Amino acid sequence: MNASVPVVLLAEVWDEVVLDCPSAELASGQSALWATPKNRLLVPSGFSLSSSSSDGDHCVSPDALLSPEEAGHVRVRENGSLVVGDFGWGDRGRYRCLLHSPDGDIDLAGEVEVHLRAEYRQHIYYFSLMYGGVAAGGVLLLTLLYKLVYWLLET
Repeated sequence: MNASVPVVLLAEVWDEVVLDCPSAELASGQSALWATPKNRLLVPSGFSLSSSSSDGDHCVSPDALLSPEEAGHVRVRENGSLVVGDFGWGDRGRYRCLLHSPDGDIDLAGEVEVHLRAEYRQHIYYFSLMYGGVAAGGVLLLTLLYKLVYWLLET
């Protein structure tokens, strides 16, 4: 296993983000798999564990695999790059590029850490403060309205 310092990438929301596997080109028969921040394994189209090893002994559970159909806006290209379309808050985190060889071995090729730009985090902070203030004001207004109706019905 290759222990390396992750590459850090700053992304914009709703942009298409392309993550290149930090290793050299894929050798013949190798496939690039990507472990997501949510511990799911993205596989290229047409990949299956059963066709990759003759002895059936795998270190990856088939349940952890995320097929291209299930992945939604995330996909693995033929060259091993990972494409995240419409990048959003839930897509940030550490992605690990794994090389899967035909004999079933899996090696860590590198890591890419994706963060949102600071400007976007500030916008989220201010919008959440605004929404919190509006919600608190709404609750206060409804409480006062309830008290007024109660008072009018008593008198």
